[in-house]
Amino acid sequence: MIRITNTAGLGLLLVAGQKLLTEVAAGWLADGDALPPSGYSYPVKFPINEGNRRFLGAGFLPNAARPTQQLPVTLNYGLLQRSCVLSYRISAGMGEGTLRFNGGEVIPDLKRLTLQEVLTEPVVLPPAASGNVYDLAGRMLAAAQAPIGTQPLTFFPIRNELFFPDNEVERLGQTIYYGHRKVNTWNGRFLTGPGYPVVPFFYLGWVLEQILAHVGYRVAGDWLDLAETRRRVIVNQTSIRGRSFSAAGYHIVPGDHLPPIKCSEFLKAIRAQFGLLFEYDSTTRYCTISRCVDVAAAPQPVDLTPYVSGPWGIETGKNEGVRLQAGRNSADELYQQRTADGGMQPIASEEVTLPGLDGQIPATAATLPVATTQQIWEDSQDGQAKWIVPTLRQPGNVLDVAYNASERYLDANGRQKNPMSLVLLTYWGMQPDSGGRLYPFGSPGVRNARWESLGRAGVGLTGPGGQWQDTLRLYYYFRDQTRPLTVRLRLPVPLFGQLRLHQPARLNLDRLGMARYLIEKIQAEDTGEDGYCLARLQLLTIPPALELAPFVQPAVVWVQLTSTTDVAPVVETIGERRSTRWGGTLSLRVWGDKARTQPLAGTPVSVQVRVRSWSFITLPNAGGGQLLSYNEYPMTLTSSGDRAVIYTGLVRTINESTTNGADNQTTVWEYALDPGDDYNLF
Repeated sequence: MIRITNTAGLGLLLVAGQKLLTEVAAGWLADGDALPPSGYSYPVKFPINEGNRRFLGAGFLPNAARPTQQLPVTLNYGLLQRSCVLSYRISAGMGEGTLRFNGGEVIPDLKRLTLQEVLTEPVVLPPAASGNVYDLAGRMLAAAQAPIGTQPLTFFPIRNELFFPDNEVERLGQTIYYGHRKVNTWNGRFLTGPGYPVVPFFYLGWVLEQILAHVGYRVAGDWLDLAETRRRVIVNQTSIRGRSFSAAGYHIVPGDHLPPIKCSEFLKAIRAQFGLLFEYDSTTRYCTISRCVDVAAAPQPVDLTPYVSGPWGIETGKNEGVRLQAGRNSADELYQQRTADGGMQPIASEEVTLPGLDGQIPATAATLPVATTQQIWEDSQDGQAKWIVPTLRQPGNVLDVAYNASERYLDANGRQKNPMSLVLLTYWGMQPDSGGRLYPFGSPGVRNARWESLGRAGVGLTGPGGQWQDTLRLYYYFRDQTRPLTVRLRLPVPLFGQLRLHQPARLNLDRLGMARYLIEKIQAEDTGEDGYCLARLQLLTIPPALELAPFVQPAVVWVQLTSTTDVAPVVETIGERRSTRWGGTLSLRVWGDKARTQPLAGTPVSVQVRVRSWSFITLPNAGGGQLLSYNEYPMTLTSSGDRAVIYTGLVRTINESTTNGADNQTTVWEYALDPGDDYNLF
């Protein structure tokens, strides 16, 4: 028996003989741009009689003051009960509606609302150790030192030379716009004076909790409790408002510092990035977030063998192989390389592959929806040690009215001019630089400036601490190799009510042996009075991971990059222009120990080299050079010996006039090693 009641306790009369078919889907195989339908019913029909008019209220009338054609209801069928939203339309005196539940009822809100519309409640920075409520630097430090999970945000330095335009000081003649190389500049403490952008980073888990709380759900599941998950932050390049002070202290509106995207887009991106399931329960109002790899390995799967009530069917898997690229922040100039004609072209993304059944690799790569930053190994702020800091090159935004003349201030409509993509980093807390002094450390990787491992996985794709080796390798292998299995069941109502998408099932079909499955979809007809319901389940086989070659953690080595410049340049004269080019070579030395006593040969070592080039022009009597362009990008190079020439490129070029010495253009290249998770730098 089907009974649908509204909040006033009135019942909806359905047409005679109406059946109810409900469906709940996990979306394990859904593409990254598809939001799983969660729970919904196939349409039910009802007459528009007097009783049903009272049930629906006046919202459907053409002249309704507050028109609406959806309302919260409670669904009782058989012995089960669910909280739902009924969405309906009326045609020819007959109503037709769909019940949405288990997340289906909030999808319209998630698609409609942006992060800015949801995260509007200001967050107050924690008090400074000094006790001074005006001590912004002290409050930033308190947030950076706070135990993970106790604050919604944190601060750490990121190098971004384009946060302010290069010409800001010259254009405005005001030192307040001095373009510092970093946001959240750190020199033993945070620097917060004029020209030092203060940029907060909100924790990913906290933002997820706020979004789901806005639509009435609390968060459950083990994924948010993982140490690495709790440390992930959303990268922001918008500084705080200058007038963000109240009696309680400095406060920050979270939406000002998050990507301008819909909540549904945000949730889809996070789900696809980490291979997650969002399972909503509209009755308990909990949303359980689980990783595919954890569900597949969960203990005590539900045994459904005794309840099989008909023949089963199975489809073939994709068996296409996997080709996956890292997400890319298109606004970050560090992912672009200058071409010979002065233009810019994207550099190749990090890529991983798995062969399909016949050894093939897909021609087109899938791309992860979330990006991260690069990181550099450089002198600390005072030059006394080396440290690792994240780096990007893209315009920032300032909200402080003191900067209203800046190109980075809000536009005429009060909007930020330079929106940020969805980019993640891991905040590892206060970590030592190479000299042992602590600083707030954010990174895409898992190691600090003393090459100590801090955790299992960062937010990058490749490398020993990458997402590929941590979970995505198994997740995409599962998506490529799994085979959908359809089976009909006659389930006791209590057992049906206990089925959860984040718990595996097991079956012994035709006595072929017990096997585990993930639940992809549950379809159920209205339960009968006999205490049973008829269900149709789509299950996904779990391919044996033994078919994957085991990941072997590489031995960490020490590397050193040296460069030499050719003594004799190459000179070429065409017309009245003379070009002089000095070439050079990069050589990589590899040792098995820091003391450099164990040269390491025969083991391939890939390193990331940071390439920088400056082009400037010298004008007669100008007293110096004028910068024409700057380009910076990473380059991956591989050596298989303990000492090897791994790259031959340009070091310096001069293009000059042979007649009057005017407009001599010089380009200089510089090469340096970036830090990595599988090698150490001296």
